[in-house]
Order: sequence, then structure tokens, then C-alpha cells
Amino acid sequence: MKNIPFKIKFHPLFYLLLLLAIVTAQFQKVIEFMMIILIHELGHISVASLFHWKVKRVLILPFGGMVELEEKLNRPIYQEFLIAIAGPMTQTLFSFFYLSKFHYPLLFFNLLPIYPLDGAKILFLLFNLFTSYYHSYLILFFCSSFTIFLLLLKDPNLFNFIFFSYLLYQNIRLLGSTPELFLKFLFERYQEDFFFYQKKKIIGAKFKKMKRDVRHFFMIEGKLYEEQEALGTFFFQKLKK
Repeated sequence: MKNIPFKIKFHPLFYLLLLLAIVTAQFQKVIEFMMIILIHELGHISVASLFHWKVKRVLILPFGGMVELEEKLNRPIYQEFLIAIAGPMTQTLFSFFYLSKFHYPLLFFNLLPIYPLDGAKILFLLFNLFTSYYHSYLILFFCSSFTIFLLLLKDPNLFNFIFFSYLLYQNIRLLGSTPELFLKFLFERYQEDFFFYQKKKIIGAKFKKMKRDVRHFFMIEGKLYEEQEALGTFFFQKLKK
């Protein structure tokens, strides 16, 4: 927690917002807006620190903030869920002492199912409970993109076009990085013997069916393989290619 102030970074667009605030004599409102964002992000950071998750940086954007975590993808779902929900909860608790006019707009916007907002992160974790890690990302991308298009169609002005284009760009980046994230997810499972209560058998070498918080066994050509053994064969074959 002591190094967190040095990890706070401001997006270039936020400096533009600050400049516009000074020119239009709205500086006090921007400071109040930033305070609500920092309180919100402090909630995420506090719970992440409680679970010993590594905070990479805190990015302050014109429409909110984003805590980037540097952790294993196979950390328990419940921990990530508590970290995700801690931001809105902390912001809500703070509103009992100081109710800013930015509180409700930021809170409701942040809970929209649009990546990288908290609403999308919570939705992603719910997908992880019912479907595979890989397919959770694909479903998230389509849900998030669909929500962006709906909101843009509702009010298609220039500001919304620029704003939602930025969010759509983030979603396209997420889709592009999904294969890399999936390989990292698999390699973690191969490298480390995670303990999970839930167990699942998969017929064939269908690694895209693997779920979080679940230990898998693979039935391949009539032989049952443990998760790490099957993944070892998978990575060995990839190295040979």
C-alpha cells in the first residue's frame, strides 16, 4: 500500500479534461470528480492488498479509474470478485459521509457490462462459474460490444462516438489478447499444481473447455490423463512445431 501513490498514472485525455476545466472555470468540479474516482480505486486496492495481489498501476481516465493487477490468472474467483465489487462498495460507503453529484452517475456507469468497467469484470467472473475460461472472454466481448452499440444508437452524438469508440477499441484489444491470456492460463496450470475442490473430466484434448477453480482430467484415446500431464504433452507438441 505504501508504494501505491507512485503507481498512480493519469491518462493523457485526463490532462485534456483538466485543461478544459481550467479554461471553463470548472476546476473545483474536476477535483471533486477525481476524489470520487480515487476513493473508488482505493476500495479495489485495499481488498487486493488484503489478498496479497500485486498492483501494477492505477490509471486515472476522464470517465473513471482502472486498477491494473499483476497476478496469476488462476487466483480464486471469489478473491477477484471481492476486489471488483470493493470499488463500488467503498464509493457507496463514502457517499454516506459526502454525497457528491458525481456519485450516482459514476456508480451506475461503472456497473455497465462494458469492458474494462467493473460491471464487465463482475459479469466475466459470473461467466467463469458456468463456462470455460476461454469462452468466458468471447462471451464478454460480445456482451460488452453489444452494450456499446446500444448506448451509441440511443444517443449518437460526436462526444459519445469518440467515447464509445475508445471503449470499443479496448474490447477489440481484449479479443486480440485472448489467445495469449489463454496460453498463460494453461501454462500456469501446467507449471503449478493448484488445488481445487471441483473436478471435471474432459473427453479429448479440448483444453478450451478448462474452467477456473476446477481440476481437470482428460480422457484421450481411451486413457485418462491428469491435468498437468495432458498440458505437458500439449506444450511439448507446440514446441516441436
